[in-house]
Amino acid sequence: MMQPPPPPQWAMGPPPPPQYFQAGPPPPPPQYFQGAHPPAAMWGQPPPPQAAPPPAPAGGAAGDEVRTLWIGDLQFWMEENYLYNCFSQAGELISAKIIRNKQTGQPEGYGFIEFGSHAIAEQVLQGYNGQMMPNGNQVFKLNWATSGAGEKRGDDGSDYTIFVGD
Repeated sequence: MMQPPPPPQWAMGPPPPPQYFQAGPPPPPPQYFQGAHPPAAMWGQPPPPQAAPPPAPAGGAAGDEVRTLWIGDLQFWMEENYLYNCFSQAGELISAKIIRNKQTGQPEGYGFIEFGSHAIAEQVLQGYNGQMMPNGNQVFKLNWATSGAGEKRGDDGSDYTIFVGD
C-alpha cells in the first residue's frame, strides 16, 4: 500500500530557530564612562592632573566680560587669515572664526573675533565699525557677540530638521 505524500512545508509550522554555538565565553559588557562616576577600579587612585585655568589678563579684565565681536556681511573669499590681518594691529587678537555651513563647508557670511580684553574689543568696535574693509567694496559691520539662544550655533548640533506644517 502506498503512503500518503508528506504534508506541504507551509503546513508544518515555522522552522525551528537556528542553533548558534560559541567557541568561548561571552565577551564582557561594554564599559561606558560618562564622567559622572569613575569605574570602581579607579576609586583608590588619585585623580588625573588637570590643567590650571589660564590667569586673568592684565588690566583687571574679569572672566565674564565680553571680549568677542560679531562680524557680518563677509564676502565668500574672506577667511580667518583675512580677519587676522585686519585686526592683529589693533591689540591682542585671541581668535578669529568664520562660521561655515556644516554640509557644504562654505562660509555663512559672518564670524567672530575674540580679543584679549574688553577694552581692546571696545576700541575695535568703535574704531572699525562702519569703516571700509581692506580689498573689499564694503564697510566693516561689527557688533558685540552674544550667547543668546537665537545666536548660538554649536558644532555638535543635530543635522536633522523637523518640519511642522498643516
